[in-house]
Amino acid sequence: MNIVNMNTRRSCSGVTLVELLVGLVVGAILILTVIAAWGLTARTAAFTMGSARLNHDMRATMQMMSQDLRRADGGAGIPTERAVRVGSTGQCITYYVENVGRGFRMDDGVFQMFFSTDPTIIADCSTGSGAATGWIPIYDSLAQGRLVITDFQVGWQTTCYPFDPADAIEEFNSSTSPIDTLDRCNGLEDVTEVLEVNLILSGQFGTGAQAKSATLNQAVTVRNNEIR
Repeated sequence: MNIVNMNTRRSCSGVTLVELLVGLVVGAILILTVIAAWGLTARTAAFTMGSARLNHDMRATMQMMSQDLRRADGGAGIPTERAVRVGSTGQCITYYVENVGRGFRMDDGVFQMFFSTDPTIIADCSTGSGAATGWIPIYDSLAQGRLVITDFQVGWQTTCYPFDPADAIEEFNSSTSPIDTLDRCNGLEDVTEVLEVNLILSGQFGTGAQAKSATLNQAVTVRNNEIR
């Protein structure tokens, strides 16, 4: 009778305290692993979406600038203020399309676009008091979504084709000439100036260690050549 009672008690005893604690520890480890994996997936998804948004918006901006600049006014006898002009800092460009002033610049950390149908307002890169009105921040509101344009740079190179085929073709660029010069053919006359503008746009999405940065570079050939 004693042996039977002992076996019965053993079969009904359940798990021990040690076994219960081991089970709890294993379960907690599994739960923490799942939470960590979910957090990593969520951060990766947010970073990927931020990168996609940054690339999409920057490419859209670059496409807008390049397509517009490609149509800039040119030809013989174009007024100086309506020619394609680059600011002395290399962070501004102005031009006209069908006699309407256009431009883009980086001013005090803000990316701006110039647009005015008022012919008395001349597109100009100057800043401070007396500067031209018509400059509009185009990414300022997007900064609330942690997307900002951090830099904008402009460069140029020009190929000067002489009217006389016997004369040599000459090339100049903003690395060897003053970037804001309007005499991009260096005093040559009776030439056709083919202008290529290089636009560099940099942006950032997010802040801190999770920030995503990107830089786009676009070469734009102005279709309406200037005649000198």
